[in-house]
Amino acid sequence: MGYDYYSSPAVVEDGSSADAPDPWGSDYRQNTRPGHRLPHAWLHHDGRRLSTHDLLRPGTFLLLTGADDGDWSRVADVIAERFDVAIDCVRIDEDTWQGLRGHDDAGALLVRPDGHIAFRAPSAVAHHEQAIAAAIGTALSARVPDPA
Repeated sequence: MGYDYYSSPAVVEDGSSADAPDPWGSDYRQNTRPGHRLPHAWLHHDGRRLSTHDLLRPGTFLLLTGADDGDWSRVADVIAERFDVAIDCVRIDEDTWQGLRGHDDAGALLVRPDGHIAFRAPSAVAHHEQAIAAAIGTALSARVPDPA
């Protein structure tokens, strides 16, 4: 527990600093810093109690947004088609998640299919489509297609 891929070419670094690791490995602190594993939190989604990890599907990216989804969901559909990938978009506005998510209500997290954070927008961005396209391109180590 606690390993990360922050400096990997498959994640978008956000300039955040890491907590000092516990040399004994007994103190694990969940976070949403790019390259880290998606934190676990209990949620209520579609009338069910489930974990954030239950939202992950094999081969599918996961875009988690706050209460102010803005254009994230719409843009996820456009980018999924452009890159020919699956992106599930889930809006979460629960107290249990707010302490872990690392972004405000207008921000978002893009989670790779392996459950690691590929991209984090701590707050609203000016160009949602460019941000998600760059993050997917980075995660796939692909050239970002020109917008149609």
